[in-house]
Amino acid sequence: MIKKIGLVVLCVCLWFVASAQKPDTTVYYLTNDGRFVPALSDADFLLLVLPPDTNVDKHLFVLQEYYKNGKLRMMGYSKTKTMDLMPEGSQISYFPNGHRMVISNYTNGEPVGDVLEYYPNGKIYNIKSYKKSERPFLKQCFDSTGVMLADSGNGKWMKFSSEGFGKNYVEGPVNNGIDRRVARDRE
Repeated sequence: MIKKIGLVVLCVCLWFVASAQKPDTTVYYLTNDGRFVPALSDADFLLLVLPPDTNVDKHLFVLQEYYKNGKLRMMGYSKTKTMDLMPEGSQISYFPNGHRMVISNYTNGEPVGDVLEYYPNGKIYNIKSYKKSERPFLKQCFDSTGVMLADSGNGKWMKFSSEGFGKNYVEGPVNNGIDRRVARDRE
C-alpha cells in the first residue's frame, strides 16, 4: 500500500515538473540498459532534455536524469536534443543514495581529460585520463576504504562488472597506464 502511495506521489510530482517545463523540453523514459520505453512505469529513470542555458552556452541542451524516486541521477549537457545525444562539457552522475558516481568532461561526445569514478560509499574509486582517439590512461585506483592501489599509472587495478560493485571484478597490474588485468571472482 505504501509503495502504491509513493508511486502516486512520484507520478504527481513528475507530472507537475513536466507540465511546468517549457514546450521545448523533451522527456524520455529509459531502462538501465539504455532502451527507450513508452511509459514511466516501464522505465528505470527519466531523462529531461531542456533548452540551452544561455548563462552556460546557448548551443548546449541541458540534460537531467532522475531516478524513479525523484533523486537526481545525472546532470550534463548535449549538442543535440534528439535520442542520439552528444555529450558536451561537464557531466556528473549520481548513485541512488545521492553520492557521486562519475565526474567527466566531453568534447563532441568523447570523454576528455580526467574522469573520476566513485564507490557507492562516496570514496574515490579510480581516475582515468582521456585524450582524443586514444585509450584511457589508467592513472589512479583505490580500494573502497580509500587505500591507493595504483598511482601514476603503476600498481594494482580493479574493474568491477557492469552490474556494479558486487562479487565479480577484474584485477591485476597496471603499468604505465596500460592495464594487464585478469578476471577473478571475489571470495
